[in-house]
Amino acid sequence: MFKRIGLLILANLAVFVMLSIVLTIVQMIFGVNTLPEYRRHGYAGQLLRRAVADARQQGRRGLVLTCKERLLPYYAKFGFQDEGVTDKSTHGNVAWHQMRLSF
Repeated sequence: MFKRIGLLILANLAVFVMLSIVLTIVQMIFGVNTLPEYRRHGYAGQLLRRAVADARQQGRRGLVLTCKERLLPYYAKFGFQDEGVTDKSTHGNVAWHQMRLSF
C-alpha cells in the first residue's frame, strides 16, 4: 500500500516522497527525488524531516529506506544508520544500502 505524503510545488518545483506502511510499525521511504535545477536548496531535507515527524506522531518505531552508497552521508545527517547492502532490492542492478532510523 503506497501513500503519497508530500507533493511540494514551488515555482514549478515538484518534490515527492512515496511512503509505504510496513506492518504499521515502520514507515518505508521508497524515494526522495528533486528536480535537478532545485537541488541543494534543502527541499528534500524538509520533506525528510516532515516524514520523520509524521512517523513519530503516528506512533511508528522508525523509518527505513534504501539508497545508493554515495547517499549514505546525506541520510546519516538525519540520523539514519546504514545496515549494509540489502539482498532484497536489486533494482537497476545496483547495490542498495538499507538505512534505518529508529525511535
